[in-house]
This record gives sequence, structure tokens and C-alpha cells, in this order.
Amino acid sequence: MLSLYVGLTILLIGLYVYLIIYILDKWEAYTDYSQPISIDPSLSLTLLIPARNEAAHIKACLESILASAADIDNALEIIVLDDHSEDATYAIANSIGDTRIKVIRLCDRIANKKINAHKKMALAIGLQEASMDYILQLDADVRVGRPYLSVLLSALTNQKPDFIAGPVCLEGSSALQHFQALDMMGMMAVTAAGIESSKWHIANGANMLYKKDLVSFSDSQTASGDDVVTIQTLAAEGRKILFLKSLDATVYTAAMANLREFYHQRIRWATKNKYQSSLSMKVMMAIPFINCLIILAHPFMAIWAGMVAWVLLGLHIMSKVMIDYIYLKSLSTFFGKEKAMGAFGYASVVYIFYIAIIGVASLVVKKYTWKGRKVT
Repeated sequence: MLSLYVGLTILLIGLYVYLIIYILDKWEAYTDYSQPISIDPSLSLTLLIPARNEAAHIKACLESILASAADIDNALEIIVLDDHSEDATYAIANSIGDTRIKVIRLCDRIANKKINAHKKMALAIGLQEASMDYILQLDADVRVGRPYLSVLLSALTNQKPDFIAGPVCLEGSSALQHFQALDMMGMMAVTAAGIESSKWHIANGANMLYKKDLVSFSDSQTASGDDVVTIQTLAAEGRKILFLKSLDATVYTAAMANLREFYHQRIRWATKNKYQSSLSMKVMMAIPFINCLIILAHPFMAIWAGMVAWVLLGLHIMSKVMIDYIYLKSLSTFFGKEKAMGAFGYASVVYIFYIAIIGVASLVVKKYTWKGRKVT
């Protein structure tokens, strides 16, 4: 039994190191997308922005989009979908005063109708109202850079994808926010690696673009997963999927400010795991999860295995920390988030508990609270 314990630990260490090297290799194989000179003037975009209680962010979001739109001549419309906000989201979005912005209140469209998938219902209404050929889906709390729309349109012109998964970068100055920034950067590399290898397909609904006539949503679906379901459906149909590795194509948003918000957000994200049909994706998610569980189990195993367990614990942590540092150092350099690496020591410890707790919770939690709602 002791030899089995040792062998299993060494195997898990090897699998984790291989996985991180594999993902980093695929990430670095991507060329940082540089904007070509030409953009097809016939390309048109509808921006769909579901918003609930985003009074603090919606103005900055829309103003950053309009600033980016100043550099393009393509047809553009922006549809803000106010999802029963209890603050001034609707009033602020409606006050911007640009004719390309249309604000729709869901309460005016689905009064007295009980639904679970509010965001998907909002997107379904947005797709009905959209008049352009391509849909750019953004969250209401993101900001974009000046070249953002130009880069997306140039990628559409030259790569002709059916779906674009864009990078998302989290911001903030606290230790918790730096931890989230590192975690998100890691997920961007996972997203890119899956698309590049075609072994798994995930995306972030805060920044994705697709052909309008290829996608549909329904309020009968589960609350979360609009991004994962969309990209996996299109991938299964053989559509062309592109990860746009570019700082200019990145959207920026604030990381969660406290542990409670962070926990509920990550539980919401974790519920998307049920939609994973790819065996490669399931294995990829299982390797870090099992590794973290075994790391936490080593001290208890010491009761039986003695010093062997403590040696394995040291080896396990050392190998994980070393490969994680190489991985995140590369990603933080690309995203210009070197300051976040200052939290790496703290994050290395927290990450072990984080993955174990969220992993277990994703298997047992059926309902969660998000933006004042209990959803499934």
C-alpha cells in the first residue's frame, strides 16, 4: 500500500507538470494578433450587453465602446438589456445620448413571466432586436481599449471565424484581487490551448463574438453557461473557432472585492462544468482538482505513512509552485500584470484550498445566489 501511495503521488505530480507545460506551449504557439491595415466595410456589429444593477459600471463601459467605435466606419448598434435592475442602470444607459444605443428593459417584455435563465432570456430578446450580421457579447462591467473594435473587425476580415473568444483581464489592488487576476490569466491560457488543440472549447461571456444566425438562447435553459454552451455547440458543428490573443482585443473588469462575492461568482462559474462533453476537458479539470485534494491529504496520511508522507508533501508543493510560477510569470508579462505576481506566494497556498473547495462545491451545489437572485 505504501508503494501505491508513493506511485500515485508521483504520477499526479507528473501529470500536473505535463498539463501546465502543454497549456503554456499552446499559449505561446499563438502569435500575438497584430491589426492588419484593411477592414471589410460591409461587416456590421450588434453589441449585446445584458445588465443587472450595473449603475456603477455601465457608463464607463458604454463610453469606452463609443471611443473605440470612433475609429471604425462599419455599421454598429449597441443594445443594453436591463435585467430588472434595482438601481439606476436603465437611466444611466439611456442618458448617454448616442443614437446607436438602444436600452431595453426586460420588465417591459416579460412582465409576470417566471423564468430562471434571466441572462439567456435577455440575450434571446437582444438577438430578436439585433439587425447586424455579427453579435459582440459583452458584460456591462467591462471596459475596452481604443483599438478594440478595430482589432475584432480586422480579425473577422482576415481570419473569417464563426466565433471569436476574446481575453478577459481582472483588475484590482488587494491581495484577493491579485489572486483573481492570476487565476483569470491562467484560465485565458487554458481557453487558448483548448481552442488551438481542438481538445476542449470554453469561452467567457464577457468578451465573445459570433455570427448572429448561428446562435440562439432560451429562458428554459439553466441560468449559467451561455458562453460554454454556445462555443461547444458551434465547435460540434465544425464551425471555425478563434481565440484572439491580443491585448487590444482584451476587455478589463474589476475583480470581486470581497470573499463572499468571490465565492458566489466562482460557484456560478463552476456550475458550467456540467456542460462539458469533452473527455479531454474533464481530464484537464480533474488533474488540478485531484492534485489539490492529495496535497491536503498528505498530513493525514502521515499518521499511517510517517515521514514518507511529509517528504511527498514537500515534493508535491515544490513541483507545483515551480511550474505554476513559470506559467503565471509568462502570462502576467503578456497581460502587463506583473504586480499581481507579488501575490504569488500567498496565491500558491490559497489556490490549493480554493480548487479543492470550489471543486467539491461544484459537484454538490445545485443553487446559488447571484446579484440578489437564487438561481439553478
